[in-house]
Amino acid sequence: MIEYNKKEILDILKEVDNLISSAKHLEEQNAQTLNLIHPENINSACNLLHYIAIRAKDFRQLQKSLSSLGISSIGHSESHTLGNLMKVKRLLLSIIGEESKDVEVELISQKNSNHYIKNNSATLFGKTAFDGQSKIMVTLPTEASTNYKLVYELVKNGMHVARINTAHDKKTDWKKMIDHIKKASKETGKNVRIYMDLEGPKIRTGAIKSLKNKVVKGKLKSPSILLFSGSRILLTKGKKADDTQGRISVQLSLKEIFGQIKPNESIWFDDGQLGGKIISANNKEIEVEITHAPEEGFKLKSEKGINFPDSEININPLTKEDLENLKFIAKHADLVGFSFVQKPEEITILQDLLTGLKREDISIILKIETKLAFENFPNLLFSALRFKNCGVMIARGDLAVEVGYNRIAELQEEILWFSEAAHVPVIWATQVLESQIKRGIATRAEISDVVKAVRAECVMLNKGPFIIDALKTIKDIDMRMAAHEDKKRKINRSLEVAMKFVDASVKKHAAGK
Repeated sequence: MIEYNKKEILDILKEVDNLISSAKHLEEQNAQTLNLIHPENINSACNLLHYIAIRAKDFRQLQKSLSSLGISSIGHSESHTLGNLMKVKRLLLSIIGEESKDVEVELISQKNSNHYIKNNSATLFGKTAFDGQSKIMVTLPTEASTNYKLVYELVKNGMHVARINTAHDKKTDWKKMIDHIKKASKETGKNVRIYMDLEGPKIRTGAIKSLKNKVVKGKLKSPSILLFSGSRILLTKGKKADDTQGRISVQLSLKEIFGQIKPNESIWFDDGQLGGKIISANNKEIEVEITHAPEEGFKLKSEKGINFPDSEININPLTKEDLENLKFIAKHADLVGFSFVQKPEEITILQDLLTGLKREDISIILKIETKLAFENFPNLLFSALRFKNCGVMIARGDLAVEVGYNRIAELQEEILWFSEAAHVPVIWATQVLESQIKRGIATRAEISDVVKAVRAECVMLNKGPFIIDALKTIKDIDMRMAAHEDKKRKINRSLEVAMKFVDASVKKHAAGK
């Protein structure tokens, strides 16, 4: 018979009790938040609070102690945090021959949590063919509006969700795409979901002027200018590049940012391929010195994205075009992607608009693509849970530029953890199998990325000539990995996002007394 040191067990029990108390206390502090949650999401919101509470602490040593006793790790319980803690406590007490004196309450068990996640995923993306299956979303090209055969092949080969990006094409094109999706769904017997993005206030390059004040076109389809480290450009507002006394000027698509950018802040162009720092800024123009560029130079074109990761920019996340497009989306889509959402109150605005359009049933997808959105992520989830259906997209392109490529791997894991705690399905997006989609051959790194991607409930693929091959690759890897992995299983240090939420909750609760 194995003998255990009772004092050591009691010390471990004390740590577990502290985690249980923290989880319950944070739930009590946020009673007002819970009152606003959709009735069907209350248990999920409570579990998210419990998870935030324990992830504000570092319990790596506790996990090692539990593992040495053969007790399941606390770190495996994102989706059923308090229930698992109570189970761990009962097991520890049984080791020393005692019984728990806690009054039993109805808790989310591992079985219940799997039910929540499975149902929520089925609502958003459709039912799965096997346990652990990740659904596949495909961004439709313009061709999908005129080529029915393309759409049919996508549906036939495993596209579960069709993505229509409202930043491209027109309503007439979108309607033709939707008609093709519905026709292909009927012919194949597959219920393909329709996802439509709100474009949001994406900051892009506009007209570009050379040193001679002439737009440089060359052989390119859009204006461009060749830039090197040390080059200086002037960002201007207006429909055309302003007269800058012979300097290189680049017009910006969003004039609202002028006056909000400060010197020494960083700036990145075209998904982080070109970087610089702000030399000077005012309400009319922003001067930039290029600090990161390839040795051979970089051709900056118009219509390329711009990120200001160090800047605090306050912009309405819903543009005039978004408000107009929302009417079309509400009429035709199953899911709506909320681009560049950063604050909880922004979600409330969208929810109110959808309520007015009688689409409380539509699934709102939070696209996490800025540093501020990540920092506010727990609060964004609570706001999203006020609607019955919601999901999260890890928009790794913009997010990586915002937080730095060295941190994107860490942050995407944290987004997966918090989302699982809230029983909110996740879409893994940006550059998945990009080489295969564009050139027909996947890189080894891309295959490794897919192995991680299929832990999410849905994987997004972009458009390209070899998209059918990419669909088959995803399906094959997903089938293989479903037999090896179930979501995410890691050790757990404290998370800064969780600590900030707990600190803010304590201050808010104290101020209310």
